[in-house]
Amino acid sequence: MDKKFVTNEIFRINKIIPNEKLGQHFIVNRKYLNLMADGIDKDTIVIEIGSGFGQLTEALTIKAKRVIAIEIDKRFKRSLYDLAKKYKKLELIFDDALKVPFDKLIDKKLIRRGRVMVIANLPYHITEPLFNKMLHYPNIKMRLMVGKKFGYQAQIKDPEDLHFTSLSFLVRSFYDVNLICEVPKNAFNPQPKTDSMILDFLPKKMNLDDKVDFLSRGLFLFQKYGT
Repeated sequence: MDKKFVTNEIFRINKIIPNEKLGQHFIVNRKYLNLMADGIDKDTIVIEIGSGFGQLTEALTIKAKRVIAIEIDKRFKRSLYDLAKKYKKLELIFDDALKVPFDKLIDKKLIRRGRVMVIANLPYHITEPLFNKMLHYPNIKMRLMVGKKFGYQAQIKDPEDLHFTSLSFLVRSFYDVNLICEVPKNAFNPQPKTDSMILDFLPKKMNLDDKVDFLSRGLFLFQKYGT
């Protein structure tokens, strides 16, 4: 049976219409769900942003030591509570992930050891706010499904590139960025306007000199490009 039809059926049963303001586009291709969960092991603690009906949540929970699923839309409570009954290592938080202090959820020692990973099919409009938030958590890895435009900008290394932005600079200064794959827009329901990418963001180790250099280069960039 076509997975897009199954998702439409879930919408109907739960009387849910995807909220465009929240950037809700649900993955309906099992291949990309599996890629989002690939490499997660029993020592990994996952913070998932935007759990929706819980398809990706379940794939992550099967593999990870613990999953903290954060969902702002309370219409998904029914589906996620059913999933939490099935998996004791799944914890649910119904709140805005940008306002949730991650270090209050997880032992700071585990964060410092690099045991924590943020995973999200990321709504496009919270991309920059999320990266600003993650400056407070320099040891947390991320695997994000992002819009193709940002995915391209995140991989640009040359500040002289016309597509290089202040967000590109922020990302490249703090993370090594690895492309997992490109994702066609027909892998979602409803379809977004553009294709997407799955990217890993691996924190760079920075000492004090690195941070000073970061601020100096940042000031230069903003003065030169104003972006």
